[in-house]
Amino acid sequence: MRQQIFTFTLLALLTANPAFALDAVCNPIIKASTQKIAQAAWHSITESKNKKMEAMKVDGKFFMRIDGGKWQKGADFDNGDKVMVGMIQSGKAKVTNCKDEGSETLDGIATTVTSYTIEIAGMPVPATNIKLYTGKDDSLPYRELGESVIKNYRYKEVLAPTLQ
Repeated sequence: MRQQIFTFTLLALLTANPAFALDAVCNPIIKASTQKIAQAAWHSITESKNKKMEAMKVDGKFFMRIDGGKWQKGADFDNGDKVMVGMIQSGKAKVTNCKDEGSETLDGIATTVTSYTIEIAGMPVPATNIKLYTGKDDSLPYRELGESVIKNYRYKEVLAPTLQ
C-alpha cells in the first residue's frame, strides 16, 4: 500500500501543474496550479494502466482512495503543487517544449491545451510529456495527459467522503 501511495504521489507531482517557465507559452501551467490551490474544493481522478487514485480537497481537508478502496485522509496535495513550483524555480525540475495546442471542449467546458515536457533532477523517472487542459474562463486544470497517465478534475458539487 505504501508503494502505491508513493507511486501515485509521484504521478501526482509529475502531473501537478508544474510551471515556472521563462517562455510565456508556459504561463497557463503555473496559473492552473495557483488557481487550483485557491479552490475550496476539487476532486481528481488519476488513472494509469492498472491503477486508479482519487483525491479530494474539501474545505482545506484532503482525502484519497486507491482502486475504489476505502476513503482515507490524504496528504496536503496543494502543498505538492507548491513544492513542484519551488523545484522549478530552483532548477531541480525543468519545464521545456511548451506549446499552445489549441482549444478543446471537455464536458461542456471550453479549454486551452498546453503541452510541455518536465524533467525532475535526481528522480528515477525520465522526462515526461504532458498535455494540460485549462479552462478558458477560470484557468483551472480540467485534464492532464501524461504518456501513461490521465488525470481529470472537477470543482462543482464536491463533498467530503465518509471515512471508514
